[in-house]
Amino acid sequence: MIACLRSVAWIAALLAAIGAFSGAKAQEPSGRLALVIGNSAYRHAPPLANPKSDAALMAETLKDAGFEVVTLIDADQPAMKRALLDFGRQLRARRTEAGLFYYAGHGVQVKGENYLIPVTAKIDDEDEVELEGVNVNDFLSVMNSSQSAVNIVVLDACRNNPFKSASRSASRGLAAVEAPTGTYIAYATAPGQVALDGEGGNSPYTRALTAAMKEPGRPLESVFKSARSGVLAATGRQQTPWETSSITGDFYFHAPAGAPAPSPAGGQTSAATDAVSEPRTARLEPSPAPAPQSPPPPRAGVCTRDGEARFGGRVCVTSVLASQFGNAYGPTNLIDGVPSTAWSEGARWHGVGEMVVIVFPEPRPVSSLSLINGYAKNDDIFFKNGRVRSMMITSSAGESAKVQLRDARDWQPFNLPFRHPATWISLEIANVYAGAKYQDTAISEIDVK
Repeated sequence: MIACLRSVAWIAALLAAIGAFSGAKAQEPSGRLALVIGNSAYRHAPPLANPKSDAALMAETLKDAGFEVVTLIDADQPAMKRALLDFGRQLRARRTEAGLFYYAGHGVQVKGENYLIPVTAKIDDEDEVELEGVNVNDFLSVMNSSQSAVNIVVLDACRNNPFKSASRSASRGLAAVEAPTGTYIAYATAPGQVALDGEGGNSPYTRALTAAMKEPGRPLESVFKSARSGVLAATGRQQTPWETSSITGDFYFHAPAGAPAPSPAGGQTSAATDAVSEPRTARLEPSPAPAPQSPPPPRAGVCTRDGEARFGGRVCVTSVLASQFGNAYGPTNLIDGVPSTAWSEGARWHGVGEMVVIVFPEPRPVSSLSLINGYAKNDDIFFKNGRVRSMMITSSAGESAKVQLRDARDWQPFNLPFRHPATWISLEIANVYAGAKYQDTAISEIDVK
């Protein structure tokens, strides 16, 4: 299943850029490291107008915020993997305050995994994506094993599906990714949605984000919240940026006036480091968890009536199987208290990436969720249709949890580690138990507490 993620410099320039991480040992290391990649000039996929200039703008903004930056433009797969390797080694070798990875360019989602697409990738079938692309999880793994106090991943992607002829599904957007401890992951748009490439040299997301990053005194979460507001305004609310976080401290690109300047790795100081730190101090310190965020819910095709659900609000789904054999498969079946009826998604190829969105009438705590998996009418129907193996549950506050489901047709309760009230939650199918006869994946009942 392919969905969109977004949208080779000269060899000498590329090697020089990559060597910036590994060859500058004589200099005092920076307390902040960043890897920036912008892929525009695709050879076997539609070229993108703005990632190259987006990467340049982001690199300039990060340097101004005290980051040591390596930038790759129009990179092939070996260059991307080499840069990732060197980036990881430097993050492990230094006690950095922050590590940041930014990507602008094409990418795809395949069976719940997200891949960044090098400019030389030639993909004729979705099974080739894993061989031609670079898995986002590789970057997360490298950063998770680092000594950085906070890791930030920014994906200005999902502009379109560059390999439609290779796709066997109609799903769109990135799969939701669980943030490892100490990591902040930001997307140009919500899971399952498409971002705009933009006009005037930069994407709406990178333009809004870099503007917010330059404002002094904004904590990390406030920067991305400001960027979201800017993108909603610039796109007529067509695009909603998204974040998921597991950080527990405050991070500032440009700290409030009077905040103490951080020391570089190992507590050592140098004239070069002080020159960077004086005008743009930054800090990372324990603090309460970020305030709830309330972006609009992901777009969904069919909804129940307001207040129809036992927990209030409404239930929406991204697709519905067409009625047949006298049965309907819409979202009302999820809340009718009858396990012998079910919502069944109507997308091709088992429904990975399809979503149920539960919208509450007002912000409320969400501590647990229960559901009956599959089409639970009887054992025969249950096993003929697809059932959910795992799903990513995400709240409007930017919190997320991945849950594994049993292949059984009884109630399955899940405790959720969500700390903030939510105006909605989404349940995205990440993996399935394939049906013995039909590809459609079903859920019979849902309840939220």
